[in-house]
Amino acid sequence: MGTLSEFLGGSGELSTAVDITLGARGKRVYAIEATAAGVDVALPDARLLNTGGPHFYIQNSGATNSFDLNDDGGTLIVALAPDEIGEVLLLNNSTADGEWRVKVENTASIPVPAVNDFFHTHGGTDTTVDFEVYKYDHVGDSWAAQTAATIRHAGAPCSTAAGGVGYVHGGSVGSGADGLENDKYDPDVWTVLTDCTTVGQSRFGANVDGLSDVYGRNADPNATNHEQYDTGADSWASGTALTQKNRHANAGAADDDSIYYFGGVESFGVNWTAVQRTVEHEPVGDSFTNKTNLPTDARSEHGAFVLGGKVYSICGKTKHLAGTILDRVDEYDHVGDSWTSRAAYTHGTTWQGPGASTRSAGVAYATGGESNTDLGSYTVDTWTDLAAHAASGSSHRGFQKTCLSLIV
Repeated sequence: MGTLSEFLGGSGELSTAVDITLGARGKRVYAIEATAAGVDVALPDARLLNTGGPHFYIQNSGATNSFDLNDDGGTLIVALAPDEIGEVLLLNNSTADGEWRVKVENTASIPVPAVNDFFHTHGGTDTTVDFEVYKYDHVGDSWAAQTAATIRHAGAPCSTAAGGVGYVHGGSVGSGADGLENDKYDPDVWTVLTDCTTVGQSRFGANVDGLSDVYGRNADPNATNHEQYDTGADSWASGTALTQKNRHANAGAADDDSIYYFGGVESFGVNWTAVQRTVEHEPVGDSFTNKTNLPTDARSEHGAFVLGGKVYSICGKTKHLAGTILDRVDEYDHVGDSWTSRAAYTHGTTWQGPGASTRSAGVAYATGGESNTDLGSYTVDTWTDLAAHAASGSSHRGFQKTCLSLIV
C-alpha cells in the first residue's frame, strides 16, 4: 500500500475519530485516517475558493474505516474506502455548498512521480533564446528542446503555474518595448490567452487556487501595479495596488495560500538600489502586510522557489547593474516570520532571475541566470550538480509540470 505523501512528496496527514472540516486556506493534499466508523470530512465554504484552480487530493490512509466526503452543507459527495484517493475539483462557487466534480482512484493505480514529473524552462534575454522551451528529465539527467513559444517574452515576464500548466504574463516584445502578451504552456502546446491589462516587464508573482497575482512593472511610476489573472475564466481584474513601488522582485506561494514577495527595486535608473523588504499578500482579502526583511543583503533580479511550505530566495544583485552579484540562498518561514541562511548556490553568483522551480517529490532546481547554463538541485540544505542547461541564453525562467496531473 502506498501513501499519498510517498507519491506527492508530502501532505497534510492526520488521524481523527470525529468529524472535521478542511480549511479554505490550508493544504490541498490530505492523507486522512478515520480511527472510528461514521466520520465525515467536509470541504470548505466554496465561496472562499476559486473555480478551476488546483484540485483537492484526499486519501483515506486508514486500513479499516471508510469516511464520507461532504460539501459545506453536509451533502455527500463521495465515500472513500481505505486506500482510495478522491480528486476533487470545484466547478461552481456561487453558494457555500458549491458544485464539485470528483474522481476516485486507488493508490496502486497512481504512477510513481519520477515517470513524468519534469522541470520546464522558457525564455531568456537573447533574441533566439527568448522563444525557447526546454524540459529537464531528472531520471536521465538530460535536457530536451520543446515547442518554442509563438510570442516573445523577454525582459523579465512573470511566470506562474497551476494544475501542471505554465503561464507567462507580459515581458518585453523586443528592443526594450513592453508587451501585453499572455500565454499558456500546457506541455507541449502553447495557447495565446487574453492580454494583460497593462503593458510591462520586470514583473513577478505567483498562483494560488487558479488565480495568478502579477505585481509591478518596469515603467516608473507604475511599479505599484497589481493585476489578477483567473486561469479558469481567462480574464483579468485589477487588484489592490502595492503599498510600495517595486519591480525585479520575486515571489512564492507558501502552504498557507499567501504569496510572499521579497527584494526588488523602487527607484528608476541604471543603478537602481535594491531593497530588503518582505511582503505578504493574502489573495482572499487582497491585503498586503510587511514582514521581516531579507537577511544581510538587499537584492533584486533573484530567483525564488517553494519547498516544504517555505519560500526561498536564490542569488540576485544588490543594484540593477553595478551592484554585487550574490550566491546567497535564504529560506523564509511564514509561521515564525523568520529568515534562515542556507547552503549557497554551488554554481557561483548569478543574477537576471535564475529559473527556479520545485518538483513535487520535494526537490528544487535552479538554472540559468546571466550567462549561466549550470543546473543544480536542492534538498535538505544541499546542492547537487546536474547536467548543464542546453541553451546558452540568460534568465531562463522555470515553471513545472507537477505529478498531481498524473491522477487526472
